[in-house]
Amino acid sequence: VLAEADVVVCGGGCAGIAAAVSAARHGCRVVLLERWPTVGGMATNALVNGWHRSDREKMVIYGLVEESARLAEPQGWIRRDPQYPHAHETHWFEPEGMRIVWHRMLEQAGVRTFCNLAAGDPVLEAGRLRAVLCDTKCGRAAVTGAIFIDATGDGDLAAKAGAEFHFGRPADGRVQGMTLMFGLHGIDAAAVRAHAPQAGEAMMQRMRELNRQGAFPPFNDGNAAHYMQWADDRTLWNMLPVAGNPLDEEEMTRLTVLARERLVAYLELWRRELPGYAQARIDRTGFALGVRESRRIRGRKTLDADMVLGARKHPDAVGHGVWM
Repeated sequence: VLAEADVVVCGGGCAGIAAAVSAARHGCRVVLLERWPTVGGMATNALVNGWHRSDREKMVIYGLVEESARLAEPQGWIRRDPQYPHAHETHWFEPEGMRIVWHRMLEQAGVRTFCNLAAGDPVLEAGRLRAVLCDTKCGRAAVTGAIFIDATGDGDLAAKAGAEFHFGRPADGRVQGMTLMFGLHGIDAAAVRAHAPQAGEAMMQRMRELNRQGAFPPFNDGNAAHYMQWADDRTLWNMLPVAGNPLDEEEMTRLTVLARERLVAYLELWRRELPGYAQARIDRTGFALGVRESRRIRGRKTLDADMVLGARKHPDAVGHGVWM
């Protein structure tokens, strides 16, 4: 037995951090298992650095998100959107800084955190989870607990334990596409502004035409047009799509390589033909693809399109959310 806890949280992304910190603050012994070297999940490891907390009239999401923002602010690791709170995008944060903020929160709450350790097979007794097995550097070991929270993002623990789940849309089983986030360095922001919006619009037309000819990779048209007008060295770009099965490790490897090759193709064109980009180079990429959708655990209630579009309220709600 590697560790014993009241609550075992599998997955150290934003959801897992919130679950672990909340449980620990309520007096539980908590163990958090995270497969990557740091916590934060998509927010840190995939560079998904924007928060959307407002319905454009008021702030809707508070809680540990607000607390994280307060802790990051003195270090300059987070900044408010200029339109705050009258835009959905309320904050932009530095992923490297948020790694530190969230590790501090977990440590101060008393959470026992294991990074570089994925939750493996569940141990079931009489239909209840009693432990989860992990392959450590010293061999297989168990983490035991009374309550297990699946925050893996892929529903790994729930699926292995036999819980029902859905995957993909009914028509063809495909899930939403993924994105590789990236940052560039060496952008001449003054030159970009001096030639905007004409240069950006011309480049978008050029990219569209080359793509139609099969000579340029796919891109998110709306987002790319936006970045062409105002991007600088601080920008983390969200415009590079790939699509596939997030449960297939070999396919995910291929898609990650494909995404990075597409980024090289973007930059080769921009350096040649886009004002302000002659010296631009790749500064960083997410070391994981930004996965939007995977398994959906079948619960007592299913959030559906009608609920979202109708903003339906629920008497048993435990939190608020908003999306544009």
